[in-house]
Amino acid sequence: MKIEKVGQEKSIFGEGIFWDFEKEMVLWVDLATSRVLTYLIKTGEESSYYLPSPATAILKYSENEYLLIMSREINKLNIITGELSLYVSFEWMDPLLLLNDAKLDRFGRIWTGSVDIRFKEFRESDENAFNEYKPRIAQLYMIEHDKNIKVFNFPVALSNGLAFHPNQNILYHVDSATQSIWSYDLDLIGAELSNRQKVFEFDILEGFPDGLTIDCDGILWTVVFKSKQVAQKTKKNGFIAKIHPKTKELLEKIELPLYHITSCQFGGNEMKDLFITTASELLNEKELAEQPLSGNLLMIETATKGIVQKSIKELQIQ
Repeated sequence: MKIEKVGQEKSIFGEGIFWDFEKEMVLWVDLATSRVLTYLIKTGEESSYYLPSPATAILKYSENEYLLIMSREINKLNIITGELSLYVSFEWMDPLLLLNDAKLDRFGRIWTGSVDIRFKEFRESDENAFNEYKPRIAQLYMIEHDKNIKVFNFPVALSNGLAFHPNQNILYHVDSATQSIWSYDLDLIGAELSNRQKVFEFDILEGFPDGLTIDCDGILWTVVFKSKQVAQKTKKNGFIAKIHPKTKELLEKIELPLYHITSCQFGGNEMKDLFITTASELLNEKELAEQPLSGNLLMIETATKGIVQKSIKELQIQ
């Protein structure tokens, strides 16, 4: 497997990758520097947009506008003017919660989830690094086109990657704090979730599932992020897990030569390229020297195809 470095821009904590099929452009965020980064595949042109606070996910709104999931609100970024404007506020949420990953359904509605801000400190402490995190106060949300918000109160601790099955009404969802990927039957018309089931659970020594995407065959691809304590204890690299959600089998592990991989998304002209964000924030000087790809945007070519992520405006008129 050939791993390619994409562009020259390096992030401290890359996340939230998005492939714009029309523009042939990949976008991602750097949580540590509060930036949105872009790379045009054809020309190699790179751009960055500084934000007042970190974004965790990117969705496309219209031709030149993108929605950014930012802490307790969703904002709209115009990449031509650089203007950032409020789209919808979540200030009513529990103060211990922040928004995280997000995806659009086939009607162009936004689905996102929240994280319990106490989890990071819990997991990174030596005392609790391998213990179960028991609070379940996080939630899932669906935002309609009129900006009304529907709240789903499932027992979630740290909402992460989301993916919709290409041919069936199923939502897949990562809860990193439980080391698990979950599935929900989805009533698209009524926007209801039911029949919550565990698809796969990772051993805590492997790391925890983070970003999630799905291919045209309905196979899940999730990156497995190794926290500092897990990485030091196991001395193994992070990997991308391919999981069959129906049989609940781990089909393949694609290991990368670094600890901290954070999100992945299919892209490229044929949607066969898997773009991968990484982080260097938690590494010491020795580890940085041993893992020089940390912080770079990476790409591997696959034998399958992903699903084009359209804009809200495109999906509204279908």
